[in-house]
Amino acid sequence: TNNSDGCTNNCKLPRCGDGIKQSGEECDEGNNNSNSAGSTCKTNCKKPPTECPIEVLDFNDLPSGGFIYDEWWGSKGVKIIAKQSNSAGYTPRPGQCPSGVPKGHLKCYCDYNGGTSCRNWRPDVGSGGAARVFSTDQPKGYKSNTWQYRKGFHNSMCNPNNGSDGDDDLGSPHTSCGGPGVGSGGQKGTTYENCPSNKIGNVLIIQEGTKTCPDDIGEPGGSITFEFDTSMHGGVDVTLGRFIDIDDASGRVNPTLDFWEVGKSNPTSSLHKTTRYTGGNGLYDETFTANNIKRVKVTFPGSGCIAEIRFRPSKCPSRRLLRGQDEDVLVDSNGTGSEEEPLESYSDSVLYPESASDMFPVDAY
Repeated sequence: TNNSDGCTNNCKLPRCGDGIKQSGEECDEGNNNSNSAGSTCKTNCKKPPTECPIEVLDFNDLPSGGFIYDEWWGSKGVKIIAKQSNSAGYTPRPGQCPSGVPKGHLKCYCDYNGGTSCRNWRPDVGSGGAARVFSTDQPKGYKSNTWQYRKGFHNSMCNPNNGSDGDDDLGSPHTSCGGPGVGSGGQKGTTYENCPSNKIGNVLIIQEGTKTCPDDIGEPGGSITFEFDTSMHGGVDVTLGRFIDIDDASGRVNPTLDFWEVGKSNPTSSLHKTTRYTGGNGLYDETFTANNIKRVKVTFPGSGCIAEIRFRPSKCPSRRLLRGQDEDVLVDSNGTGSEEEPLESYSDSVLYPESASDMFPVDAY
């Protein structure tokens, strides 16, 4: 006899758990079979599913000053929906792109609050609009005789003659760590010091008003929601959110996070989370575990931005899709579902308009 002929060497019928790998079994470790975390063979003699690596969703492959809504849906399986709490905010709705203009270009967006500056609303767009991309490296239009300008912190989209243009509260690192960031919350040595070991780069904000220079709205803030494509990722386990400059809310009201589980139409109340008030320019990493998620909503009662979201898909992609984890990060720039050149391949004159009329064209369509 032998162990694979229907009768084991000890004259027993083969079964899962006897320590002998038989036909139809992926593994069999006998009494060591377990459904516990870390086991290499489950009690049904199946190998545990391979755990997908954590994906880091940051915004550094987006053009600073641009907007983001569903440009990543086809390539990264993420849609980003921003809502302002009052008319001081600006979350433009994506319209139908003019002929020859790639999806994600500023001319594909239009005024969220009215119809006169956009004649071609996209029929698939519901409530909400786009978040804006803000460069923490270049938060303001510094004058040419300042040390910030000489160090390259000047944002060309902002007015160097207007000291209030832009927002150095969102700069990173803090000035005490050699960067452009200003604010008591981010000072070196404080609880929320803004001195990260790695460059943050771009973050997402709710834009204040229809102006060329990127700047986040203050109180009463708004929300930014991340919608995950479950056909690509399955349910995701969200593990971290990185925030800067949680400030400007009366009574120091903290931002909140709400999570929708797959198959649920409402957020799960037990997963509701309140994050920290950092003060001006403070940096904070909120760690948590929310499993089998399809949607995450961050509500800001005042100023603030999102620098990063981390999540673990339950369905592992064939290759890593997010920035820093694949050498050729691609985007679905024309909405066909196929991957093309990233947005950075378009000329600076296209992505960085010189005036508000270029950025918010009335007659572009």
